[in-house]
Amino acid sequence: MPTDTGKRWVDLPWDECNTFCESIPFADAPLFYQYITSFHWAVSQTTLGSMEVNPVSGWERVFNILSLMVGFLFGSTLVSLLSAVMVEIQARNRDRHQKMHMLRRYMI
Repeated sequence: MPTDTGKRWVDLPWDECNTFCESIPFADAPLFYQYITSFHWAVSQTTLGSMEVNPVSGWERVFNILSLMVGFLFGSTLVSLLSAVMVEIQARNRDRHQKMHMLRRYMI
């Protein structure tokens, strides 16, 4: 179904440049290229790496996808480590407050 502009991204031509250049519709491109392009779009929408980089071949897309996944891995690891540290600090504070409460009760 077309968008409000009447065009879809899959209707854009795909350039096959080996010995000569010809533009063919995306739907007629090789299945590997269609899959990698769709997966690249999905990964870039999930992560912070919008499609600023426009790879030309399927292998460039694979490299871009792997780079996005590595970035996603590092980002999620950082968030996980920060969350673990915050939970540990909260547990220490709770334990310290509980010990102080017990000490006050003992001293009274």
